Amino acid sequence: MGRARWIREGSEELQRRRGGSSECGMRSVYSYWKSLSPIASVQMMKFNRRSHSAAYTLIEVMIAIGMFGIAASASIEALVRMNLRAALCRLQTGASTLAQNQIDLILSDSPFNPQSNQVPPELTIGTTNTGTSTVPTLAVYTDPVSGMQVLGWMTTTVANTNSTENGNTLYVYLATVTVSYYYKGKLYSVSMSTMRCSDT
Repeated sequence: MGRARWIREGSEELQRRRGGSSECGMRSVYSYWKSLSPIASVQMMKFNRRSHSAAYTLIEVMIAIGMFGIAASASIEALVRMNLRAALCRLQTGASTLAQNQIDLILSDSPFNPQSNQVPPELTIGTTNTGTSTVPTLAVYTDPVSGMQVLGWMTTTVANTNSTENGNTLYVYLATVTVSYYYKGKLYSVSMSTMRCSDT
């Protein structure tokens, strides 16, 4: 209705100015409006394309931010796990070193001749504790920067495993060394065993 009224009023105005017929005026206005119509359509299409392009760009940015957030959270979690595993490896190395030192002492301390009642204190049959779970005294690991320590305790168990063959006795002791410690509320331990024969 608006377009027809606009065409009609435009034709009447052209008729008054040019003195032509109403039909010619209507044709002229219609031709002018039709000539402008493709331009308006093209401009509207360009505007719509820009609007759609902007909307798609915003969606793409939001998707990219979401993917970046997921990747960042996964990377942080992986780094935290790697740091925890590295700390556990350092603690296990420290506990293994303590246990190995005790094993070396058991194997090297002398004289060890049970048949002559020559037994070092480290090879006394039974269980010996160095520190306890409530009062740990062994430094499993010491941070070189902060000086913080993870403390543990050691349990040494020595058993008599002598054997007799054809009236001959083979004096052999079995020693088991276990180093235990707590880290982040969880109990960890490293255990090593060895056997010691009589020196003579």
